[in-house]
Amino acid sequence: MDRRERMLVGYVTAAHALNHAYILIIPLFLTIWIEEFDADLYVLGLIAAAAYALYGAGSVPFGYLADRIGSKALINLYLLGAVAALFFVALSQTLVQLALALAFLGLFLSPYHPAGTALITREVRQQGRGFGYHGMGGSLGVALGPLIAALLLLSLEWRTILALFAIPALVVLVGMVFGAPSEEARREPANLAQMKGVFLTRGFFLVLLVYVFAGVAYWGALTFLPAYLDSLGLPSLGVGARPLTAGLYLFPVILALGAAGQVAGGYLADRPRVETTLAMASVLVAGLLILLAIPSAGAVVVIAFAFGFLLFALEPLQNLLVSRRAPPNLRGLAYGLVFLAVFGIGAAGAALGGYIGSVADLALIFPLLAVFMAASGAAAFLLRPGSRARVSA
Repeated sequence: MDRRERMLVGYVTAAHALNHAYILIIPLFLTIWIEEFDADLYVLGLIAAAAYALYGAGSVPFGYLADRIGSKALINLYLLGAVAALFFVALSQTLVQLALALAFLGLFLSPYHPAGTALITREVRQQGRGFGYHGMGGSLGVALGPLIAALLLLSLEWRTILALFAIPALVVLVGMVFGAPSEEARREPANLAQMKGVFLTRGFFLVLLVYVFAGVAYWGALTFLPAYLDSLGLPSLGVGARPLTAGLYLFPVILALGAAGQVAGGYLADRPRVETTLAMASVLVAGLLILLAIPSAGAVVVIAFAFGFLLFALEPLQNLLVSRRAPPNLRGLAYGLVFLAVFGIGAAGAALGGYIGSVADLALIFPLLAVFMAASGAAAFLLRPGSRARVSA
């Protein structure tokens, strides 16, 4: 990558980090909101699922706009909207207000993924490596967001923490407006025939299945992993006014390992046989989900660490499936559709997990989710060379 490409990747990586930090503080605060709003796990699971669903559903119209007006304007919109939404959540006084505020947050976080990923495919030559570093930023945001929030909970209220979290978005917004290089790739509007030739194909349908099934496993596992870790009897960290439970201090560590997984997945994405690699990695993640249910707290922690690494290693491989099947002028919409699949439809995993956790045992959630992850791997396996047409960048 040259200097211009590195600058673009740097800015969108920072925006990506904040995007994931903001959506994945929801599982962290879930255990606090149970007491704060006197709600059960199932109701909060539905509220979280609604936020995740809007996070995905907004990707389609915003992805379409990314192909028309460019990615930078939509990334700026997301950053500005995130600031407003975080204050809305912080000011919530009732469960209904919290649900509306989280829905608002999910909606304004939704422009980023189709805009940011399309920008990389159109402006960066080494796409796999670009996705790897971009994904590493997302994983760092996933990990550092909950970690910083957990540490701040030692001395601050959750409302104050959410207000403070708006500051980095303002900083990145200023950088995007005044420092980020302009887009150079031409955006020629696609016609209906071209859209049909890309989206109404067996290959793109299988790509959508890869994302849908992985999304159910992703959101179901990550939403309830902190609560599950809390249920294992692991020691709390008795520091400050509010002791940190195992879910609060182990969850960020698990997610931090995903940053290394993103880089590893990015390098694998630049190698041959991406579909086969993705299928094998998805099956490994499914196996780890099954093992999470074993009755040993120490073993579960080790397995959860491995799960965090491998789960996020899938993302660069999945993203490359899209850029190989959609031309540059359709990639915003293409990524919008797959992020609708993973974040919107996949949000059902949070509702499903909340239901299972409320009527049975939390440990049962993970083997059930393993079925969906294995199905994602099977769809990736069916995409091997010979069953798809590649589109040049």
